[in-house]
Amino acid sequence: MRLTKTLKLYQIAIRFPKIVLIVAFVMTLIAAWSAAKLHIENDMMSLLPQNTESVESLKELKKFFGGSGYLIVAVESQDPVVAAKFADEFEEKLKNHSAILYVDSKAPIDYFKKRLWLYLDMEDLHEIEWRVDRALELQKKGVSPTFSHMMDFANPEDRPDLTFQDIFQKYEKRAGTELRERSGADDGKFLILRVKVKDNSEDLDQSRKLMDDVKGMEHAIRKNHPEYQSVSIGYTGGYATKLEQLDLIQREVKWVSIIVSGFLFSSYFFILNVLSRLVSSGFL
Repeated sequence: MRLTKTLKLYQIAIRFPKIVLIVAFVMTLIAAWSAAKLHIENDMMSLLPQNTESVESLKELKKFFGGSGYLIVAVESQDPVVAAKFADEFEEKLKNHSAILYVDSKAPIDYFKKRLWLYLDMEDLHEIEWRVDRALELQKKGVSPTFSHMMDFANPEDRPDLTFQDIFQKYEKRAGTELRERSGADDGKFLILRVKVKDNSEDLDQSRKLMDDVKGMEHAIRKNHPEYQSVSIGYTGGYATKLEQLDLIQREVKWVSIIVSGFLFSSYFFILNVLSRLVSSGFL
């Protein structure tokens, strides 16, 4: 009985190949339409019960500190002045976006310069300690630190300089050469904007909307200022790379689906041709 039913099925395919092919094509379209509605959810917090204490705490934490990671915006131009001007204008627009917590592009140079003493090397700390100990030793012998500069020493290095001007000037010089106001390289031709976003980068829908808005801001600035046409902009960080990975996966899945569908249809015609020959020759 099962063999008879099987024979009837392939006989239907042989007798009505166009109808079978149309039905298979329609079912493939329905499957493709359903597959297109599949959604990839990377945000683990959205998969957890929303009323639990841990999730509520994570939401409160994200409200103050933003999501995980940064969106990195790279600004490059052959003219450092143009690069800085574009970066400043772009930063102001980014700060006004509702999904962005803050933008970090400049280091607080004045803060570090006022606190240079907190960043002394160990050898300089030992030098300061030696000078203080030497001054106390001389004071016990009746040499006041206030008037020690007026006295003659057999070895001038024995006279402790408690103003520490030489050490302080060393760090002032270092701050002037090593501390930079902006994050970047190549003498200001390449600048970095670190954008802190309120939502996590795992929320792909929000990340895509954010990237579209940011690129829209970039195009708006370029449109209003022709001198910015030579400025190159690059995006990286978790918010950009995860979208690129997703787009790459979707492209690969699309091409694999096309190849597999072509193979299945080719196999259908091949099997149909073989069965037709077997039937016509009397084997089936």
